[in-house]
Amino acid sequence: MTEIVKNCVKVFNINGLVLGSLFLAVVGFFVFHTITHAELLGRPKPGEECSPIFEAALQNPKVRVSYVYIDLVKGTRCELRADESVASASLYKLLLMIELHNRVELGHNSFMDEIVVMPWHGEFTPEEDRYPVPTIVTLGEAIRSSVSWSSNPEAEALHEYLGIESVNQTARNLGLEGTVAGPRYFQTTARDQALIFDKIYKSELISSNASSSMLQLLLTQRIEDYMRMGLPPEVEVAHKTGLILEYANDAGVVYGERGPFILVILTRREDNSWSSFPMAQEVMTDLARAAYSMHGR
Repeated sequence: MTEIVKNCVKVFNINGLVLGSLFLAVVGFFVFHTITHAELLGRPKPGEECSPIFEAALQNPKVRVSYVYIDLVKGTRCELRADESVASASLYKLLLMIELHNRVELGHNSFMDEIVVMPWHGEFTPEEDRYPVPTIVTLGEAIRSSVSWSSNPEAEALHEYLGIESVNQTARNLGLEGTVAGPRYFQTTARDQALIFDKIYKSELISSNASSSMLQLLLTQRIEDYMRMGLPPEVEVAHKTGLILEYANDAGVVYGERGPFILVILTRREDNSWSSFPMAQEVMTDLARAAYSMHGR
């Protein structure tokens, strides 16, 4: 009799464990489907100011987006994956611009000093767009080409001239915790890029004159098929773009009708194909449009 009771208790315990596990699984299933991926990332509540940008950033699951938006009038800040490390692509050229301006400010260099751009400079540049022979350019010409047209040959020559360690030390001095410009990795974060533009806009980078010079240079950016396409054509944007195989980035100050705001958009696509670049363009355009619309409210 005692053995029968023991067996019954054992069966009851096993059945209870199974039922309990089944109950937890069902609850977990409904919770998982109730809490979406977006909400796990920190979805703004309906009606909150950051909602339009957030929704635009998540419209295409094949394009992973990190962004920072800062309203320089009201101080509103919106961000997603702001500390996620991504390939900076040509955004590293902002560090070249800063380091060069710092040297000129200290009197170590002049924008009229010269460097030589060699035929092998421009690793990711088609051969027909490289310099066929060693060519002398001024430092001023080199940084203008590097920023305005994102030219790689001049940027690589300038990077060598300034020194990789000096450029990386400049990043550290600025408090850019997730940014490095070589020799092997070129990485950054949306938060670091926002910090750069915040300091430039507030004339806190090197000096007021240097900040003004850099801001004017960034206004000459000629690559405009990223976030610029989502903004009214008459709006000025001081920005820098970056593009390599699966990454497309854009960061800068947008001079909106109601005042300026900082917008940084960093994207990564799932595949390694140039054919998917239009998807990133669409997300960046829509996100910029949402930010501009939100800023004007």
